[in-house]
Amino acid sequence: METLYLDTLICVNLFIDYILLCIIRLILHINAKLKNLLFASVFGSLTTLWVLIPIQSVFISALYKIATTIFIVLIAYGKCDFRKFTIRCLMFMAISMILSVIVTAINLLYKPTGVFIYNDQIYIDVSPISLIISTIIAYIIISMYQKLSSKNKLNCRIYSVTISQGSDTNITFESALDTGCNLSEPFSSLPVILTEKDLLKGIDITKDKLRIIPCSTVAGTDIIYAFKPDKIQIDGKALHKGCYIGICSNKINGEVKSIMGPQITEAL
Repeated sequence: METLYLDTLICVNLFIDYILLCIIRLILHINAKLKNLLFASVFGSLTTLWVLIPIQSVFISALYKIATTIFIVLIAYGKCDFRKFTIRCLMFMAISMILSVIVTAINLLYKPTGVFIYNDQIYIDVSPISLIISTIIAYIIISMYQKLSSKNKLNCRIYSVTISQGSDTNITFESALDTGCNLSEPFSSLPVILTEKDLLKGIDITKDKLRIIPCSTVAGTDIIYAFKPDKIQIDGKALHKGCYIGICSNKINGEVKSIMGPQITEAL
């Protein structure tokens, strides 16, 4: 008969949830604060107290797992459209399932003491010192990954962009910083934020305000239509000189459907 300590169960799952949320944040390039990930991890660790409820129904357990996943993802990453939210939830559940399979396989092959899964919750009987050391190591690995990735050509930092057109039209979307994007409007030299057309629904753009901007792609030379919004904010900071919003007819790879060059952030 295995002995289960609730304080160890909560601490271990807090650690696991935090690492999982950080991994998803990095993979999907989500603009989420680390403190929100911590709050979500605390909530997730407290939901492990489910093991105290003697319910054997697989259906109820599945509903509980789905409900807790929805709240964890919502706390960690905030609101977004249905498609993005579904992807985030499915990825969290998939990685959790993979981790459970790994722990189960280790149990079957090596039968370590103090490591098991109870009511779909992972339990590892570790000392506080081991947990602290593991946390420090994980933090160092994540920090190193972030520093190394920031040196790559494609900087995966995500910014929140809010544009205003007219007196009562405002839309907000996420844009990824791409150091290889140096597109600008030829006459004013103002930078251009490339954005998929679907993100600009609700913006009334008259044809006389559109500019034709030539751009170079892998396939050759192309043109895009762009407009200058009345106001624009990047992460809540006003971009006083302004910029142009390029309407991209093609799909942009990845979860974020807009990209900007470093000229935008340098102007903040």
